[in-house]
Amino acid sequence: MTNAILGIDANTQKFKHIPKKILYNDSAFSLLIRPLIENDAETVHNTVMHSVNDLRPFMDWSHNELSVKGQFDRIGRSIKAYQFCIEFDFAVFDHVTGKFVMSASLSAPQTPNKTALGVGYWVSSEYSGKGIATILTKILLILAFDVLCCSRIEIGCNKANLKSLNVIKKCGFIFEGEARNYFSEATPEMILNGCDQERTCLKFALIPEDVKGLSWYAEIKEKILVVL
Repeated sequence: MTNAILGIDANTQKFKHIPKKILYNDSAFSLLIRPLIENDAETVHNTVMHSVNDLRPFMDWSHNELSVKGQFDRIGRSIKAYQFCIEFDFAVFDHVTGKFVMSASLSAPQTPNKTALGVGYWVSSEYSGKGIATILTKILLILAFDVLCCSRIEIGCNKANLKSLNVIKKCGFIFEGEARNYFSEATPEMILNGCDQERTCLKFALIPEDVKGLSWYAEIKEKILVVL
């Protein structure tokens, strides 16, 4: 059965447990992680504009025309995909101050495996370099394996993106190979605005059998509350 409004086949629904929110607390961070809502559009847009110089080297979309309306439309699509348990886009907030920290997602990768998801994120410049991307990626892995019952989690990064590569290594992802010319060729204008010209993507993944080798897993799991 296809939903005419969403253009999504309900029979493709793969994940039955929808997290309403996730709370995380340790000595350094208190985080609220929840699905994006339409009222987030202005906050997300403002954070993107504040962080755009840090995003432009490796985020192609940051070179597009950016607007609150564009974020509103994107979030609307995200909400529909979330409701159908197909993809999960999250807004991450400092639970103490209420400030928007980063955007994160578990989205469908290009694989025949219907219980596989891919991790993606970008961090506000205000919170960059504080280790929050590593913590959030670990939280998403626990959510994916323990709540959504995924059989594979993928992540990739530009070969030149050393910060993201460091996050991936800290999380214990297993390297699976290089995809050459994976990223689109940057236009002269994009290069002028700071886009890196490296086009190779480093591909990593984890499967449930790998969890036992992740020394951080049990400790982080104890600090998470998932509300379904």
